[in-house]
Amino acid sequence: AQQPGGLLLAGEAGSGKSAVLGQAARLLERPAAASRQPLKSRFVGLPADTSVGLAGYLTATLGGAAFAEAVPAEIPDDLFASWLVEIAERCSTLSVGFVVVDDLSRRMAVARDGETVRAELDMLKDLTETFARAGVLVAIAVDAGELEGGSPTLRALGGCCETLRLSRANLADAISSLCARSARHDEGVGRIFEDLAAGLPGLAGEREMFLRLYPLHPRLLGVLARLPRLVPGFAPLGFARASIDAARARPAEELVTLDALFDAVLPGLRRQDAFRPALAAYDALRCAVPSRFEPPLGDPAERLLKGIALLTLCPSESASVRALAEALLVFDSRPSSPSYSLASTILGRMEREAGLTAEGTGLDRRYRLALVPEEAGPAEEGGLEPRLFEWWATVAAAATPEALSSLPDSFRTVRFWNEVRSYEIFRALLEEFFARFRAGKIELEEALQQVARGFSHSPEQLAAWKRQHEKLSALLVWAPGFERAREYLASAFATGQESLDAARLDLLEAAARPLEFLESANREEFDRGFLQFRERYGEAYEHLHERTLKIAADSEAGTGVDQAALRNLELLSKLHHTDKSYVNRVRVIGRWLQTRQCALPVREVLARHPRCYCNFNPWATRGGDSVAQLNGTLRDGITYFRAILRQRDTLITQGLKALHAEDAESRQVAALLGAGPMVPLRPPTIALLNRIIQAHSDEFSSTFRSYKP
Repeated sequence: AQQPGGLLLAGEAGSGKSAVLGQAARLLERPAAASRQPLKSRFVGLPADTSVGLAGYLTATLGGAAFAEAVPAEIPDDLFASWLVEIAERCSTLSVGFVVVDDLSRRMAVARDGETVRAELDMLKDLTETFARAGVLVAIAVDAGELEGGSPTLRALGGCCETLRLSRANLADAISSLCARSARHDEGVGRIFEDLAAGLPGLAGEREMFLRLYPLHPRLLGVLARLPRLVPGFAPLGFARASIDAARARPAEELVTLDALFDAVLPGLRRQDAFRPALAAYDALRCAVPSRFEPPLGDPAERLLKGIALLTLCPSESASVRALAEALLVFDSRPSSPSYSLASTILGRMEREAGLTAEGTGLDRRYRLALVPEEAGPAEEGGLEPRLFEWWATVAAAATPEALSSLPDSFRTVRFWNEVRSYEIFRALLEEFFARFRAGKIELEEALQQVARGFSHSPEQLAAWKRQHEKLSALLVWAPGFERAREYLASAFATGQESLDAARLDLLEAAARPLEFLESANREEFDRGFLQFRERYGEAYEHLHERTLKIAADSEAGTGVDQAALRNLELLSKLHHTDKSYVNRVRVIGRWLQTRQCALPVREVLARHPRCYCNFNPWATRGGDSVAQLNGTLRDGITYFRAILRQRDTLITQGLKALHAEDAESRQVAALLGAGPMVPLRPPTIALLNRIIQAHSDEFSSTFRSYKP
């Protein structure tokens, strides 16, 4: 059918115009109905170089080999018009139903001659109308600004094209279409999201967008939409597609975050002079930051730096402590650790370097790169002094006496504080030298000589002090999480499981030797041991908690009260002249259980606290849990009733015959008197037995009283 005209697809850079048109072309080539003939498409990206004539480029691109050799340098308007008719008919016979023209706005942005722009827009108008008459739809993608007011584009193409506007919200839809989403996908990704949201509560409201865009982090959207303005040629959907493909080879919990996006656009940013000062600051920090942090902190520090750099250049959102932690998924997964403490600690240390500026307080403290003037060059002669002061500023800000004195009481052992005093003696020595040097009381050479004398002219002694400083600095970062783990261990109950309780004691003994934690290997070993203990402790505690404080009806699984035995015992206890103590004992235990029910999600509680909020103590159940005691009483009671009735089985059998008992009742009594398993009893059977007992009251009463278990 004849098309009414063309399609003008307008949207801001990064809104996914090219992706939408490309998807439409692919849909035409793969129709759902097999009986339809697939419609082919042509995708024409206009060259940004305006020295390339548009008429010749369109003719060669759309006409193919038949026209490429015949295209002259300059094509007269009448020749171009006749060729358009021929090319449109040729495309129609080849089942081409869709032609996409992209990059028009980029070409117009570099064109200096308004007359040339108008002429090229007229060519596109002729192309659209000619192809429409041949049944071929032409779709032209332009930036949203090209359709404002009386723009040349709107004047030239508005009459022959229907206009469709896209917003940046379409970018999320376009990325989502690239992701393979299913119910199984949502279940697995949902678990990943819950783990992340537990560590970073600010993500809690982003579950649906997280599921839609996985493995891309939703916080990428704002930056992705802005980057095409900063980096010409950057395609958000191209980045998304490549990232999704690459993510298939990585662990499922590793999302694509701001640092990966920064790595992808960094080459394009470096090609632009406007970004040189900021990137110079980034490069300086990039060289300094990793060496300031030990391996466990080096990776998150580098990712935070890249996030700050990207948000400095493309400020789509505030680069606050909270926002950076959530966008880069930097958090401490250890129990009871404040959600944003790791990011806050690392950023605080990075702030003390020369390349970051910050404002605000707490989790809202915002960071950006401090711009380096372009004329800044290599250090001149005599530049050693600034570098020394920079080094000392970094040293002085970490492992301070105030920070060391604030360590928890668990670190206050004689051996540990002997190590601290040794460190602080040399630190005070350096502090005095630098204070005198900064005040101009001594020259640089004399200051260095005094430092050398202070360390006995021993490079080894200075290196040892530097290692002390690095170890104590790392320990101060680790200590808050350690103290929470130590408190967890100290408050945990004994479980009665020998290996588990021994592991807890081993960890507490290790915690009592804080000097050993100056070594990173010992810290990592403690962390691993604690995580393993917490997992096993949670399983053991939950099992005893559920067995003791929840009456489950799942007797087949062996985890709850035997309901069939309970009903049988209640019925048998209604027999005349029998012992009622068994059923009374069961009722007492049952009432105790019911008053102590706890329906709290105990495993979630145990992730941060070593005991349920009901304060259940598993050690108190070491003699056997309450449900097991109840089931044991049920078994003893059933055994008692079967034993006393067997002593009068002849009377019972004769009574059944005399009373013409039903088959169902006879079978129940036979099972009761036999040695095999019980069957569920019914009230009519108990009533029948009571009639027999009443008829022979003296015999049964005597037998029941004389029975000894």
